[in-house]
Amino acid sequence: MQIKLYLVFLVTFLFYLTGCDVDRYTGYRFDTTDLAQTTEISGTVRNYYSEEIVFNAKLRFGTQETLTDAKGHFTLQYLLSVDEQRNKPTDVEIFKTDFYDYHTQITLLPNRNILDFDLKYAAPIVRKTALVPIQNDKLACQAEVQDFQGLATLASVEMIAFYGNTSGTADSILYKLNFKQLLDFKSGYYQIIIPASQKLLPYYYLKARDREGYSMRLFHTISNRFPDKLLFDPYQALP
Repeated sequence: MQIKLYLVFLVTFLFYLTGCDVDRYTGYRFDTTDLAQTTEISGTVRNYYSEEIVFNAKLRFGTQETLTDAKGHFTLQYLLSVDEQRNKPTDVEIFKTDFYDYHTQITLLPNRNILDFDLKYAAPIVRKTALVPIQNDKLACQAEVQDFQGLATLASVEMIAFYGNTSGTADSILYKLNFKQLLDFKSGYYQIIIPASQKLLPYYYLKARDREGYSMRLFHTISNRFPDKLLFDPYQALP
């Protein structure tokens, strides 16, 4: 008799369990009282490598968005969904030009959340460049380039020079710089030697591009009053 009662109880319990939402037993909590409708989210976004603040980064919490200010800070009065009030994690995405996209999930607290994020910088960086006369009526265009993912990821370093023409406009010529010296894992010197010309205008672009498609273009002006100085010996051999 006791065995029959036990079996009846077991069958009834299993029927009740399968007739309910499985998330009540295997997912996030359903017993949280739905009191807080909004919560404050604030924090700072920084460059993972340099720890500098990241301005105008877009943060997306669920479907709600905000931007970082000039100090890298953000604040959002976030409207919690019913599921989020019951501790379901919220999707978080952060986007900023020249940085890798950031994706994670966070369980938000009902009153206040202070969250700091570090974004990894993706693009190469032109640290310095110079255009200096050298012997035999030549000019050395030099550059110091850095890539946090390593110099092996660089696809090209280029000088875009401008020459005056008879129509009063300018023609551009692209010169590819050659690798000259490794400074460390992520930094190195590059150079191209070009002919000197009176038609060469006193400015140029120095562009670095990596194999993922990220790039940086630096505009550089040439001053007779404050001429550029060589970054390194233009005739030194590769190490």
